[in-house]
Amino acid sequence: MAWRCSGKTNAELIGNLMKSKILQNSNESQLEQISVAMQAVDRAHFVTDKSAAYTDSPQAIGHGATISAPHMHAYAADHLLPFLRPGSKVLDIGSGSGYLCAVLHHLVSSHGDDGKVAVPGKVIGIDHIPELVDWSLQNLKQDERTRSAVEAKQIEVHAGDGRLGKFSSVFRQIYG
Repeated sequence: MAWRCSGKTNAELIGNLMKSKILQNSNESQLEQISVAMQAVDRAHFVTDKSAAYTDSPQAIGHGATISAPHMHAYAADHLLPFLRPGSKVLDIGSGSGYLCAVLHHLVSSHGDDGKVAVPGKVIGIDHIPELVDWSLQNLKQDERTRSAVEAKQIEVHAGDGRLGKFSSVFRQIYG
């Protein structure tokens, strides 16, 4: 059960997720990729209730929105990983807190031994709530790697609503 995956730290949470056998599409090497990416992104930077940051459950982030439970982000990575390579471009629709944007950036970028990005990917998040876009950018800037990615425009987050036709300009930005 996913709810048993909670931990006291980000590393413990991710370790419990990987041990739970809830991810079925990835082999051992791919599970390691997902684990490394999720461990590199501290969930506490992306939630409003820091005391429950490592609980495997969705949490309210304001404006009627939630950050998904960590196992749902792991499922997303598990299903998307076959399509993600260093240098890939990804669009995260409903990017909310920015957490999945950060995880995806780790999966589409390769890092050298010095920890610097060797082959950058591109992640663009879009959310229809401007306040969440602003907050997600603040969240992304709390970690050195994602701050650098935001500054280098390897991660971008935009306010827009596909229901109103504002999605197409972001789509063109990714796919030309």
